[in-house]
Amino acid sequence: MIGLLFLITLGLWVWGGYWLACKIGGQVKSPRWRGTVQWSIFAALMFAPFADEVVGKWQFERLCQANGIQSVDLSPARGKTVRIRREADEAVPATLLRVSQRRMTVEDAQTSAPLLHFNNYHSEGGWVMRYTWLGMGSSHAMLFPGGSCGEVLQDRRLLAANIKEVQ
Repeated sequence: MIGLLFLITLGLWVWGGYWLACKIGGQVKSPRWRGTVQWSIFAALMFAPFADEVVGKWQFERLCQANGIQSVDLSPARGKTVRIRREADEAVPATLLRVSQRRMTVEDAQTSAPLLHFNNYHSEGGWVMRYTWLGMGSSHAMLFPGGSCGEVLQDRRLLAANIKEVQ
């Protein structure tokens, strides 16, 4: 059923884009440029719903690389038992996708002394995922799995550095 709904939506989008490109491109007086303008409009219309996903994915990955668990030196916590304090989510300004940031503080479990800080980011995806039924209520972006850059990698890195997390 999902596949059928997707095909219907895709068919309507292609047909509507073709119709609009012909309508707008048909206004071009020169027959030499008319086809080029029509194809350019059609291509732009086909890409438009996913443009925020493409640009947003790039912004999201840069945030994760700069401030996420990937960028943290784990040596202060190596071999220790730690507790991770998670703060409330806050919106990240100036991103194309809706991105929320959660500050994480790794503390020594016995002394509560902070050992390191990093951010975990989460995204709900682009326009298509948020406002059409194609997202089907999912909170995950289309072009990157999970919509988060921290949880799985965080667990892997802590395990590799012999860091034990307690609740």
